[in-house]
Amino acid sequence: MASQQLQQQIWQVISEQSRINPQPRNVSTMVPVVSEMIDAGAAIEAAYSNTVPAIVLILLFGAIIFTGLLVGHSFGRAGRRYVFTAVVFALLVTLVVSVILDLDRPRRGVIRENFGPFENLRATMRSALSTAQ
Repeated sequence: MASQQLQQQIWQVISEQSRINPQPRNVSTMVPVVSEMIDAGAAIEAAYSNTVPAIVLILLFGAIIFTGLLVGHSFGRAGRRYVFTAVVFALLVTLVVSVILDLDRPRRGVIRENFGPFENLRATMRSALSTAQ
């Protein structure tokens, strides 16, 4: 992964700088910041790898089918079809399921995270690394 390579480069720069200038103040200020940055990156990766379990999705679709059957049954008992109600119900269920599945898969959905600040940070870090070497 590019982030892991970048983190290794940052650690190399910090270790080289600590050998060149071994003052404890320099090392003690950089290590916690870099460690926190790596922890934040790991938390973001963990959030992206977490998905809704398959059993939950199966239960969701089962509930949708059961609810649709109940709506159809109630239409049959009433002796009349309510087309507007059926269409609104179908659209709302489709919308809810689509949003749930889209949020569950953040890397390939319509709803996406804004990575602009992260990309700006990466560009800044790359330029800082290239000037440090």
